Amino acid sequence: MNNYTFITLAEGGLFDFGPTLPLITIQFLILLLILNFILYNPLITLLEKRATWVITQLTTASEILATGKELIETYNETLIIARKQSKENIIGFDKINNLTYEKILLYSRNELNYVIMYICGKMNYNQIQTLENTVDLNFIKKLFDEYFYLVLNIGPKNKKV
Repeated sequence: MNNYTFITLAEGGLFDFGPTLPLITIQFLILLLILNFILYNPLITLLEKRATWVITQLTTASEILATGKELIETYNETLIIARKQSKENIIGFDKINNLTYEKILLYSRNELNYVIMYICGKMNYNQIQTLENTVDLNFIKKLFDEYFYLVLNIGPKNKKV
């Protein structure tokens, strides 16, 4: 009897490679297939859809960013060109304004000189000397400039010529 008990104890050890091992293996594989079809495949497809959505959103955002940068560059270039043109226009208008003012001033001074020469022609030499000593010609020119500014609104009030 002792021998029989010893044989039974020797058969049931830590690793029993009997008929239950293939059964447990088949159970594990069936459970793996069921979990794969029920849980893992839908989860994997959901993650793949999410990844493609994220990639498309990132490419769209990078395209929008690139077009925004291009628009900013073109607007900056257009702004620089517009500023240069406006400065050139302002300088040109100032030159035209100054030229017009100077032409009118020159014409009026010539007329004034003509009038003064005409009056001086009528006066004798002593009266001319007295007039030059009493009246400053620069003062007359300033009065003349103020006249054109106040009456005709031509040129700056205190412009020195």
